[in-house]
Amino acid sequence: MNMQAMLRQAQKIQSEMMKEKKAIDETLFEGNSELVTIKAYGNRNIERSSPYTLQTLEKVLKEKVEEYEKEIANDVNYDY
Repeated sequence: MNMQAMLRQAQKIQSEMMKEKKAIDETLFEGNSELVTIKAYGNRNIERSSPYTLQTLEKVLKEKVEEYEKEIANDVNYDY
């Protein structure tokens, strides 16, 4: 294979890679749990996340931990 043919092949591969990268960058991925939803593109730009503030999530987490601690305490018969 001569040098010109190798250069054309390399440029073709580079062009295909750029098209694939663009497609991935424009793909929207979504992950969610009970309280949080995150939508992000392949290029890691976040479109939208939880409607809750960090303070709200901390409050809910604290309440749930306290709730589970009480359940555990009832199961093993001792108080907090």
